[in-house]
Amino acid sequence: SIKPPCSEECLGPDQLQGAGHNTAWSPQVPSACSMGKNTRVHPNLILLLLVFLPADASVSGKPQYMVLVPSLLHSETPEKGCLLLSYLNETVTVSASLESLRENKSLFTDLVVEKDLFHCVSFTVPRSPSNEEVMFLTIQVKGPTQEFKRRTTVVVRNKENLVFVQTDKPIYKPGQTVKFRVVALDENFHPLNELIPLVYIQDPKGNRIAQWQKLLLENGLKQLSFPLSSEPFQGSYEVVVQKESGGVTMHDFTVEEFVLPKFEVQITMPRIITILEEDVNVSVCGLYTYGKPVPGHMTMRVCRKYNSPSNCYSGESRAVCEKFSHQLNSQGCVSQQVKTKIFQMKRQGYEMRLEVEAKIQEEGTEVELTGKKSTEITTTITKLSFIKVDPYFRRGIPFFGQVQLMDGKGVPMPNELVFITANEADYNSNATTDEHGMVQFSINTTNIMGTSLTVRVRHKDHSPCYGYQWLLAEYKEAAHTADLVFSPSKSFVHLEPMPGELPCGQTRTVRAHYILNGRNLQELKELVFYYLIMAKGGIVRNGMHVLPVEQGNMNGHFSVSVPVETDIAPIARLLFFTILPDGEVVGDSAKYEVENCLANKVDLSFRPAQSLPASHAHLRVSASPQSLCALRAVDQSVLLMKPETELSAASVYDQLPMKDLTGFPGSLNQQEEDDRDCVDHHNVYINGVMYSPVSNTNEKDMYSFLQDMGLKVFTNTKIHKLKVCSQPEHKAVYASRRLLASPVVSELQKSNDFEEMALVSEAPPETVRKYFPETWIW
Repeated sequence: SIKPPCSEECLGPDQLQGAGHNTAWSPQVPSACSMGKNTRVHPNLILLLLVFLPADASVSGKPQYMVLVPSLLHSETPEKGCLLLSYLNETVTVSASLESLRENKSLFTDLVVEKDLFHCVSFTVPRSPSNEEVMFLTIQVKGPTQEFKRRTTVVVRNKENLVFVQTDKPIYKPGQTVKFRVVALDENFHPLNELIPLVYIQDPKGNRIAQWQKLLLENGLKQLSFPLSSEPFQGSYEVVVQKESGGVTMHDFTVEEFVLPKFEVQITMPRIITILEEDVNVSVCGLYTYGKPVPGHMTMRVCRKYNSPSNCYSGESRAVCEKFSHQLNSQGCVSQQVKTKIFQMKRQGYEMRLEVEAKIQEEGTEVELTGKKSTEITTTITKLSFIKVDPYFRRGIPFFGQVQLMDGKGVPMPNELVFITANEADYNSNATTDEHGMVQFSINTTNIMGTSLTVRVRHKDHSPCYGYQWLLAEYKEAAHTADLVFSPSKSFVHLEPMPGELPCGQTRTVRAHYILNGRNLQELKELVFYYLIMAKGGIVRNGMHVLPVEQGNMNGHFSVSVPVETDIAPIARLLFFTILPDGEVVGDSAKYEVENCLANKVDLSFRPAQSLPASHAHLRVSASPQSLCALRAVDQSVLLMKPETELSAASVYDQLPMKDLTGFPGSLNQQEEDDRDCVDHHNVYINGVMYSPVSNTNEKDMYSFLQDMGLKVFTNTKIHKLKVCSQPEHKAVYASRRLLASPVVSELQKSNDFEEMALVSEAPPETVRKYFPETWIW
């Protein structure tokens, strides 16, 4: 498809600005293509418009503004909105207000006297009666001679604090006392003196056996206890906490009769094996809870179960098994090399795992304990994955990528040949993996005519051999599709991806590549790049980078330092952009995984680390000043009886109500009101061939970058790609038996054009009104 010629027939505001003309802050010049929407203008009027436009508009630059606000706002929590104003020639006031059915609330009012400004304003949204509500956000920029006002929808959600429960152990005997604590934190993991309406304990039968009302957490923590009866119901109990917001947090524990185990049976074996493995190593160890080896004897069974076992016969109809028996060595361990031939690894009809059950009998006491473990069997022999690759490509900028080759167990494979193809770029290459199984590639995108680029990588071709009831070894390929980034000036910004998780406490460098069309820079001496970082659904940082402008086209890169701290964990999204003098916004966004780190660095240690019974041990705790430290000590044998996931940075982060904001919340209409100018829809004939303009949905524009980050934008800049003006719709009406009886369809049947359906313009239905009520009431 091609764009119809505009220079002779039809120029819109975008084309006027691109030619160096100014359409003023509040556009006074109507589109030459449209007066309102899609209304043709006489060509003579176009000449008059061109004559009266100021000749120095390209030098002065028209005022530009952009306001960025998250599409999801949390009540009673500091939020941020970022303002960008350029080329101002007067003092303006920027204000934001939130409208609902109940009230209008002013969020902020900012007086701007500078010619250029970029900063973020903090504001707080009041609590809503409902947990989540769609509201209207209005942004107004007003000065003595210019004014802009726009409104859009956002979601306001009441804040949800983190509340969790910790018991002193996971399992209790009848008659013991259950000790537990309730902890409340905000999203920054600061303790909250929250009032908990209700806390209760529920037994396995659903009976409430204890409760506490209006519980005030002091410094974010409250410790409680409850004695179990001598003959309670055995099974799973729950501690239920009802939060002030209406949410509920639950934590379970078990009550049963038990004898604590003296030692643990540990089984070590590969997590995954392939169908080509000929043997697998299994080691079994017996260790007391205090770490000493267990003397005794070990028996082990290794089995592979049938998919369809039978109960008509003995165990041989349920699984294929092999047994082993050994005396434990001085370290309390024994190793066994298990041959896989008996397990028919390449045959179908079996479960895709090997199960190991080991029993250790303690010498002298004949106490016997059991341990179990399994290993997965996979048909994947090798697999390729993209480690460092961009989701989009820019025509004219090389497309870089990094691929890793691993075996079925996830171990990198060095010195292996990998084949890389990209048909759209006519690219075929091969490379040898390095010691980490990595291969890097670069693809020239200059001659790509389409709007997508698909890169495929493979290691080995699949075997053409196939047998019924036999498994096929797989050499998994990988494919990555990148969409084209739209820019009318062919100017681009690209952020280099950073694979892996960013460690806290370090400063990482983000490299930004740019290619800028010199004609669009006009007479600029320097170009300002703006960036902001979002985490946990809100804007947390912002900054600028000034780039000196040279004559002609510019191509290069620069770096920005980003300290990795708790405020950008666990997922950080970086937006990087600049605004060209003609109003075009050029930018890129990137997503980075960040380590689950906590600001308060706590350390806990015993001194000495090992000591005798009845001796004294010193416990050392270090943390930030004024910290409230909650400690728990539990016998290791209790955790052997019923393992429990300990509190960790990851488990606390998992309770965050918002880890990452991408796109708009589901309750918002995904399609924003689109009032941008469009390209007139008419055909062009070249050498007898008809070309029609079409809108391309695959291209990535600046608006989609902002939407991906969950940002609502208020701006007079160019952030949208061009679109084709909509055409009148003709609905296809499928012929039915009832429709075939009509005279119109009967005539259509006689013609050769009528086959399965007819395109019939739908007339508005005519009805006779007979009901005239005096009043209506809702």
